[in-house]
Amino acid sequence: MKYMHLMHLSKKELHNYLHGKVHYQPKLRKHYYDTVVAQQEARANANRRDGQAARYWLPILKPLQAEVKRARAAIAHKTTTARLERYEALTAYYNALHKLAGRMTNAMRQGMTPHKLMDALKEKARVVPNNGEHWVDWVPHKTRETIDKLFDGVPHRPNARSKKPFAREEVVRPDVAKQGRPVSKKPDVDQATDD
Repeated sequence: MKYMHLMHLSKKELHNYLHGKVHYQPKLRKHYYDTVVAQQEARANANRRDGQAARYWLPILKPLQAEVKRARAAIAHKTTTARLERYEALTAYYNALHKLAGRMTNAMRQGMTPHKLMDALKEKARVVPNNGEHWVDWVPHKTRETIDKLFDGVPHRPNARSKKPFAREEVVRPDVAKQGRPVSKKPDVDQATDD
């Protein structure tokens, strides 16, 4: 980008600034003004596009990032180092999730929406099931099978909760989760007691 020192100015401020430079030729002033305004508009369009792409990725990425944190916490738990099979399974699970989160974040930063990425994957003969509504849909089948086999090899301990990889948890949106009717401050006519 050219003239970065002028990019923070609004159109009016830029106009006033350039007309204050008396020794600038009118052609040069117009060139500065047109260039900076065009760059500001291009930056605003890019910000809008990236923001829209981020809004499309948010329902997929947030649960994935939460699962990455849970996997990392399970690896850091003190009992995992004593059980080598569990540690290897959790490490493979974490690496797969971390790689998937990185791919999705890179696609989001490039301004791609989930549907554009699905179209790009279709060209490579890879189909994302369920229109990619959940992050589990984006995990390749071969990776999922490999990690499932690793978790099946972990011996079960009594009274211990076993980790289920790639569990499809239902994501509840806050606006949909509101159930029931709001409590009214006035009593209903039917509930009022008659004396």
